[in-house]
Amino acid sequence: MMPIFFERAFRWLRSVGHSRGFGIQSPFVYGLVTEVVCARGGEGSRTEQLGDRLRRHCSEKGWRLSEWDMCDGQLRRDVLGEMSSRDVVLCLNIYKDESSLSAWRSLVADPRTGVTIDAGLAGIAFFDLKMYKRNYFVNL
Repeated sequence: MMPIFFERAFRWLRSVGHSRGFGIQSPFVYGLVTEVVCARGGEGSRTEQLGDRLRRHCSEKGWRLSEWDMCDGQLRRDVLGEMSSRDVVLCLNIYKDESSLSAWRSLVADPRTGVTIDAGLAGIAFFDLKMYKRNYFVNL
């Protein structure tokens, strides 16, 4: 009988070339991650490429995209109250320093945000509260 460790390792090795799930159960978020966040190609830095792909995707869907630089570490609470279900925010530099990370975490925890995606270099926040509130982590 094979020990459980080897059995799990064998199963994992068999699935390496086939698994692309990112651990995401939501079809909406999975599509967004595969088509926008983790897509490759384009000019500029990875953050600029992500911004370009997200701008294109938002214009196709009819969403309003705002870009916030989290370097100042201030969460724009006055603007949060004006967000609608069609608004999307791309937060840049979320791991630049402790104040930026704190501002990102407070945006994720805010009850006015729905789905959030932490892509390491940047974060994406949706304000459609019909979707189940969840924060997804994606490695680029």
